[in-house]
Amino acid sequence: MTAKDDLNSKSTDAQSPANDANNVPNENDALTQLDKLQTDVSQLTDMLKRKQAEFENYQKRMETQSNQMVSFSAQRVLTKVIPVIDMFELALKHKDNAAEFANGLQMIHESFERLLSDENVQTPQLVGEKFDSKFALAVGTKVVAGKPAGIVLEQMSNCYVLNDRVIKYANVIVSAAPSSGDAASHK
Repeated sequence: MTAKDDLNSKSTDAQSPANDANNVPNENDALTQLDKLQTDVSQLTDMLKRKQAEFENYQKRMETQSNQMVSFSAQRVLTKVIPVIDMFELALKHKDNAAEFANGLQMIHESFERLLSDENVQTPQLVGEKFDSKFALAVGTKVVAGKPAGIVLEQMSNCYVLNDRVIKYANVIVSAAPSSGDAASHK
């Protein structure tokens, strides 16, 4: 037998079914492994379903708490507004007496200012300041001699700021530069 024949005989031995059987796990091992994998998948599926249900319950709980917070917050503010409404009703009883009526309106105004202050609402005064669109809406312009353009001349309504956030913009009249026709007519 030659060296070539010896190599061919070794390669056929390597490909024989007897050698393949040594490399493949037996059927029982495969079934055991399959059962373990199915159990793992089942456990992970159950765990996922539980976590999903927990998350859905959490979302519902947070929504309920949020709604309750809004409701309680509104109640807290309303308990401060109701006495002011009572003052309005009292003032209206004295509408025939101008002095008492005016005094009642002044008290109501002061009560509202206290309420806003207690709620940390600021009302910046903008007259004389450079117009800033972060706080105001320009509802008109006016040419005023000696005033540069863009200065707030009149505040028609207040700006209200809560926690550095504008909740109502002021309406203002802003100074304007004279038009070329206005300058020619003044010569």
